[in-house]
Amino acid sequence: VLQPVYIHAARDHLILHDPNELALTDVEASALLAAAKPVLDDLSSRFLMPHPQHWYVGDENIQGLRCTSPARAIGRSIDIWLPVGEPARFWRKLQNEIQMIWHDHPVNQARAARGAVPVNSLWLFGQGKVGHLHHHFDRIFANEALLIGIGKLSNTQTAPLPHHFSGYVNALSKEAMPKKSLIWLDLLAADHFTQNWSHWQDVFTQIEHNWLAPAYQALQRRQLQAITLVLMGEQGWLTIHTQPHDHWCIWRRRRLDS
Repeated sequence: VLQPVYIHAARDHLILHDPNELALTDVEASALLAAAKPVLDDLSSRFLMPHPQHWYVGDENIQGLRCTSPARAIGRSIDIWLPVGEPARFWRKLQNEIQMIWHDHPVNQARAARGAVPVNSLWLFGQGKVGHLHHHFDRIFANEALLIGIGKLSNTQTAPLPHHFSGYVNALSKEAMPKKSLIWLDLLAADHFTQNWSHWQDVFTQIEHNWLAPAYQALQRRQLQAITLVLMGEQGWLTIHTQPHDHWCIWRRRRLDS
């Protein structure tokens, strides 16, 4: 993936702005791509731009380059998150050339005139080969491009994330109930990147009200056989599996940190 980004200079380091906040339009992306295309042709002859903020390129000239998702670097110094490996120097050369081409580009001049941040670099990540995709879900509810792509490649039906647990139930009432659904609740990510903890707490309260509480009620009524929560963070993840009868296990001892 080649993702257009804004990297701004702090006093002694460079910081990656959240790419999702660029709100890049099709017209802007096409103009920036046209300007950078002669340079990108040195990277690969295979190129796709299905979305203004997600460009895809073949990796034949940068195989072995180890990259990092922009989610790891948002709001932080990019030094330790830059690509590493033998082709890193080749990639940095292309990246510098693109930065110079876009510096005074009309698209960025227009963005500056209306108070929007410029698009001044590309972030490379997501290399790999698509093998056989296997999972245990019959349906995927998500707005994340990666999850939607996994659904398509594995011939699994996908749908946008509903706003409420009842929307999930209504979506399934029109068809046979799948055995297992994957619901990707990534609503807290944006506030985590910007460290807006007050709004993070508000969103978490909404998740509790709109999803966790009604799902637990459905579990108690045995409308669901089980719920598995996978709570993910930067240092790891915690998996919690619960079934309808688990709340009766009052004799089960708990550790303090549970």
